[in-house]
Amino acid sequence: MIVTAIPDNYAPVSGGLVYRADLEQMRESVEVLIINTYDDNTIGRCRFCNVDKIDVDIAYYVNRAFNPQPSRHSTGIHRCTDRTVRVLLEIDGIRTEPRIFSLFACDGIPRIVSGLNTMRRIACGERDEIPVYAPYGGVVTLAAWQDGQRVFNNEYNLDVSDEVQLLVIDTNDLPDDITRIEVSVDGGGLEEFITYRIAARHLKSIRLSWVTSFGSIESYTFPSRSEVVRKCVKSRYYAEKGYTSRNICDERITTLAADPEPPEMTAALEEILSSRGVWSVRGCYCVPVDVVSSECRYGGDAEPAIISIEVRPQRREEVL
Repeated sequence: MIVTAIPDNYAPVSGGLVYRADLEQMRESVEVLIINTYDDNTIGRCRFCNVDKIDVDIAYYVNRAFNPQPSRHSTGIHRCTDRTVRVLLEIDGIRTEPRIFSLFACDGIPRIVSGLNTMRRIACGERDEIPVYAPYGGVVTLAAWQDGQRVFNNEYNLDVSDEVQLLVIDTNDLPDDITRIEVSVDGGGLEEFITYRIAARHLKSIRLSWVTSFGSIESYTFPSRSEVVRKCVKSRYYAEKGYTSRNICDERITTLAADPEPPEMTAALEEILSSRGVWSVRGCYCVPVDVVSSECRYGGDAEPAIISIEVRPQRREEVL
């Protein structure tokens, strides 16, 4: 068997991951196993009949193997190990070279892998993460300001790597009573600036994190919420003493309303509806939630738009 095509390391799943092999003779049946080498588990299995060549795109299987989670690291540069998978193919007992595939949709151009704008808000006690793709290395400068004076300034080196690196900002690691955070990224043709305004923290605010179509995990604090408790009786059965209810589901639906935002931020928030993972974040604790809304609601005729969505604590439901 000769492997004629294999994806590059850190290839994004969004672009397809195609393997091709020449079996050199017609085979009645060939089994292909897709193996995650991090834990040696088989994440996919294909069978081909009456073929002398194999052409298979494993992006679907690799995409299911990712388990992205909001970062719990301290302030600094970290690896995104939960957004990469190391995979090899076993074709009729013969294994290919392992490859590392990425959830991030990078196109080979150094950039910040994010759909949010460069003007952001964060409250004391909250954290955020910024994925940086800098294959030629570089430097990240993190500065915090208080009443016009810079009270924190630190530089972090980006490694020369095809892997996306994660800048984590934890406001608990920064001085108290800061009013602004500035981030600058410089290196290998990449020059980006992001500014955080320190916002007041409200008792009814909820911070959501979600996986975007870029592969990044973005966060946003919804300043207001309203809750309603709904009780739903799914089914009932007839017993000796009459009808008895069963499978009663009590769920708490939380409606979150965003601040008035410009169109680019509103478009980023709309991705929460279709995200593969959404969490309610409090400090370093992340609670998975389900997005109940099937559409975003825009309040009134305000410009910019005010968006609201509904969420509930995540639960498992079996398909009948």
